[in-house]
Amino acid sequence: MLDLSIIIVSYNTQQLLDDCLVSLQQAMAPPGGLEIIVVDNASTDGSVALVEQKYPDVHVIANAENRGFSAANNQGAAVSNGRYLLFLNSDTRVESQSLVQPLTYLQEHPHAGAITVRLTYPNGQRDPDNHRGFPTPWNAFCHFSGLGRLFPHKPLFNGYFQSYADFSQTHPVDVTAGSFLMMPAALFQQIGGWDETYFFYGEDIDLCYRIHQA
Repeated sequence: MLDLSIIIVSYNTQQLLDDCLVSLQQAMAPPGGLEIIVVDNASTDGSVALVEQKYPDVHVIANAENRGFSAANNQGAAVSNGRYLLFLNSDTRVESQSLVQPLTYLQEHPHAGAITVRLTYPNGQRDPDNHRGFPTPWNAFCHFSGLGRLFPHKPLFNGYFQSYADFSQTHPVDVTAGSFLMMPAALFQQIGGWDETYFFYGEDIDLCYRIHQA
């Protein structure tokens, strides 16, 4: 069994997917090896042909229709052989330690349900969607009323994006986006995988909630 299976859902992002796969090739691989699985949701931009021609070691699943983010991720997980799974968006580019460091943390902290990394946009700004609290009634009220933006560093009012956290340190978070979510494969199976009733958006909150409940 491999250390890590990386699952990428693709939908008409050929150039971004190419950049992502290049970055994965350049990143440090875990000692137990890894595999990359691309699940393509009926792209029309030549994504499947590009991967098959340029990356022969990548396992490609080409869907005849767009099955949505959750179902495609489950397809990839179903054929994976890794002890740990990394769900990775096709528009991401990883750095040299982006695979090994979070994987090592999970291996050394078996009670951690999942892990993510600090995601930044090309302009260097942090992606707030990758670091959220659960949308409780109070958190939702503060978020949509603007209180969270008025008091971004107050836990009482910014419990949704939690921008008061110390991002220089590893710390717990309720919800990480599906753009970079690494977790044990056994736990993924235990909680039933991604809920396929979510076609796109919201599925990461649901998955993280079930991880917390497990």
